[in-house]
Amino acid sequence: MEKYGAGPIVVLDYDPNWPAMFETERARIEHALGSLVLAIEHVGSTAVSGLAVEADHRPDGRCPQPRGGTGTLHQVD
Repeated sequence: MEKYGAGPIVVLDYDPNWPAMFETERARIEHALGSLVLAIEHVGSTAVSGLAVEADHRPDGRCPQPRGGTGTLHQVD
């Protein structure tokens, strides 16, 4: 099956290493952005223990906005 013409969707079994992989990424992002980030959270299917997932993993974060409030950072690479 193709998703928007991008090729087949790959579904992976749950990997018990995903929480540790997220923590590594969280620390890297926090180090790079420091106090600009209010929260970095493990979201989506890889955050659910035991759930098979589409092969797509990305942390999300929130940062302060120049005019107040917060914004969301997506697809942090």
